[in-house]
Formats: sequence, structure tokens, C-alpha cells
Amino acid sequence: MSQRTTPHLLETRSLTVYRGDQLAVDDVDLTLDAHEILALVGPSGCGKTSFLRSLAGFERPIRGTIEIGGIVVSDDSRWLAPETRQVGLVFQHGALFPHLNVSENIRFGIRKNPHSDDRVRELLALTRTEELATRFPDELSGGQSQLVALARALAPAPRVILFDEPFANLDVHLRADVRRRICDILRETRTAALFVTHDQEEALSIADRVIVMLEGRVLQDAPAQTVYDRPADLGVAQFIGVSQFIEGRANHQRVDSLFGPVVETDLSGPVRILIRPEDIRLEPGGVEARICGKQFFGHDVVQEIELSGGERLAMRVLHGNSAENGDLIRIGLREKRYQVFPIDTGSSDS
Repeated sequence: MSQRTTPHLLETRSLTVYRGDQLAVDDVDLTLDAHEILALVGPSGCGKTSFLRSLAGFERPIRGTIEIGGIVVSDDSRWLAPETRQVGLVFQHGALFPHLNVSENIRFGIRKNPHSDDRVRELLALTRTEELATRFPDELSGGQSQLVALARALAPAPRVILFDEPFANLDVHLRADVRRRICDILRETRTAALFVTHDQEEALSIADRVIVMLEGRVLQDAPAQTVYDRPADLGVAQFIGVSQFIEGRANHQRVDSLFGPVVETDLSGPVRILIRPEDIRLEPGGVEARICGKQFFGHDVVQEIELSGGERLAMRVLHGNSAENGDLIRIGLREKRYQVFPIDTGSSDS
């Protein structure tokens, strides 16, 4: 095995993966530090699962390096088998062995360890699944299966756990609860993790850093709030959150729009300004708009508004503060650093 000194627990450099004759992962550099939780988010077919499978050892890159715990597990001349990488895996369906009960599933990867019984009891307690110890997978709910799958992945004390869409098959309420419990366990055990998901809300809520992947390339790697508030380019802006744009004109100093001056910028010429529904507020003396539709979500309401020039935007307000269809209101923008994208290139400025 080749060993290098690296400050990161996991690192990829120029990782490139093909699936058949199709480029799936394109020259990706990524790092994961000890005790960190990352979310790799992107639409279906963007390459995120191929990237995860390469880390786990199930797909071989054509180029690049994978380093885990200072050990080079994959490069142009070497390829370590999955079982030697000290990586745990949790799949979308849990993938528990159907012929083994819960305790036996957890013990499977450490069955030759003389202290395996103690470790199983420890993990049953950690995941609060003691009462499930003798049940079989077909007797478990979806959430229970994922907690047992996590316990099984934790059993050999891996350096990192990889999660492939682990909450996709759970209903909305159960998904939030299981997601919280799993993240609490990861933080309690100080276990590093990489979640692969297409769910933006999931990625933003669980991760220390969010990596946005589109068409096999990493477009942004930043804390969740930065990805949401300051997307790196138009592609990220259109993928993350509810995105809507108004046009403006920049003059190397500021951007003028139908809401007046919006933001300082070095850009010049026509631009698009990213406006989130929560960025719009009621403002006496502001721009006139007409309510032309709304969606009720319980805690808040998203109102569709039409401006005098025919532009339509979504506006999020708290339940009880919404107007009725046809009502005229006055609106403005909340103060923030708005993202501005040149219409010709799509790169951002703020």
C-alpha cells in the first residue's frame, strides 16, 4: 500500500469515472475531514452515485487518486478491494441480509472478533433498537431498517460511512425523524460521513458542507448557507431551492432593477438577479403587484404575484399574513447580498 501524509481523512484528486462509454465523473477534487458530514447533491444521472461507488471500491476510475486515512486506495497503478478500505456503506433500502436477524446483521462484519457480542449490544443501545435484536428484516419498518443498517456499518469502526440515498423510501415525517437520529449518532460517535442525495432540503439540513454536482462536475463546495445564499453559478442557482430571476442592468457600480438599485457589482450590461420567495416582503410605497394565486403549506403561504410589466414571482409569507387572489399589494426586497448573473455567461457576482 502507498501511504501519503494528508490533512484530510478522505481526498480525491482529478477523479474521472466512465460508465460504459459515458463520462460519469469528470476530474473531481473533493476532501472530507475527520468527524465531518458532507452531502453530495445533484439531479439523477449527474454522476454522484458513480463517485460514491468509486470511493467504496465498486467502480474503478480511469484516472485520478483516492486516498482514505492517508492510504492511496486507488490511482493509476493500484486498486484496493472494497473490504480493505475501512469504509462503511448504507444503501437506499438498507440491504440487510434477509436470513439473519438484527443482531446477526450487525455482527456480520465483526463475527471473527472475540468481543463482537459486546459491540453488538453497544450498537443496539446506541441506535435504540434493543427491542429489535431478534427480529428479521421483513419484520422491520423502513426507518428501523436504516437504523440497523447504520449499526451494521458502524460495527467495524470504519474511517468513513458512505450513504446512498438512505432516506429516499421513507415517508416525509419518518424521513425527517430518521435523518435527525442518524446524524445525531454520527456526531455522537464522531464518525465522518458522505451522503449522496438528490434531495436539496436533505443536503442543506444535514451537512457541514454541501457539494453540488451537475453533469459529472463539482460546481460548488461550501457550507449549506453559502450554497443557498450565494450559488457559484447559474446552474447551482437554478438547482438549489426555489429560483426565480428578474432582469436588471449593471453599470460597473450597481445593478438597477424594477425594485430600484439592488446590489453593488463590477459587472456591466444586462444581468439576471436571483430572487428567492422569502426575499420579497410587503413594503408600503413599494412596487405594485397583484395576487394571482397561492399555495398553502400550513406554516406559511407561497403567493404568486404579478407585477405591472407582466413579470410573475413567488412570495413566501407567514400563515395569516396572506392576501386574497386579485388583491393589490406593495412589495420590496429584503436587504441582502443578491446574486447577479450576466445574461451572456451565467457566472455570478454579488
